Amino acid sequence: MGDLGAAGALAPLTIRPPIAEKRGMETPASRLLRNARREAWIVLAVWAACILWTVTFCWLRGYRDAPVSRGEALPATVLGIPDWVVYGIGLPWVLATAFTIAFALFGIADDDLGEDVEGERPGEAAGGEPGAAAGAAPRPAGEER
Repeated sequence: MGDLGAAGALAPLTIRPPIAEKRGMETPASRLLRNARREAWIVLAVWAACILWTVTFCWLRGYRDAPVSRGEALPATVLGIPDWVVYGIGLPWVLATAFTIAFALFGIADDDLGEDVEGERPGEAAGGEPGAAAGAAPRPAGEER
């Protein structure tokens, strides 16, 4: 909370960056956060582009300019599938899959997440008992699993 000034009003609360950030040094946590945000914005942008393409193309080719409204008997097809489905749904699906693979292999930063706690693996309680949840009551002696 802010301090009360001479007039009794609250002074604004200021949040000061750590000393390392003031000096221009980057901490591992700030680098991790920066990379995670960058990756999230890239994924969001690609997702938005795919959904925009899919909705717009399918609306224009599948509904607004439907073959029946133009007097055609059957819609144009690609390998027996209506062309608006192939180019409006299939194409972005294939491109999004290719992007996902490429981004996972080459675009995601491999940041150091810190040291592992010695003797403790994921899913183990502090006592080293596999499968026990943290804070769970210990088993009575002699009770089998």
